[in-house]
Amino acid sequence: KWDVGGDDFKVELVEGDKNITMSFDSAWAPPIQAYEKLEKLGFKVRAYYYEPGMGFCGIFEDGFDDYYELVGDSSQVAETIPSHLDEMFAIVENMQEMEAEMAEEENE
Repeated sequence: KWDVGGDDFKVELVEGDKNITMSFDSAWAPPIQAYEKLEKLGFKVRAYYYEPGMGFCGIFEDGFDDYYELVGDSSQVAETIPSHLDEMFAIVENMQEMEAEMAEEENE
């Protein structure tokens, strides 16, 4: 739906390094076709993504999309997703905060 880029597009380049770090929003899903195109052009792509509203996250690397649905409560998700993906986006922590807010609302 959206091109890679936009107002929130950020690029980090380190002189002498062969890595580029980018951050951007995309609509509905990660831009897998863009990642595949970059790989066809000879780039190595490692892309992390998280969509809290639709409840999924994942890592695209070496042409493979390692996709996880965020099903269940925060403890179940903590057992399901890789720790480095959770640390990057604070997924379990965000879920715990939402669960605490919902419990508080139920008690009122």
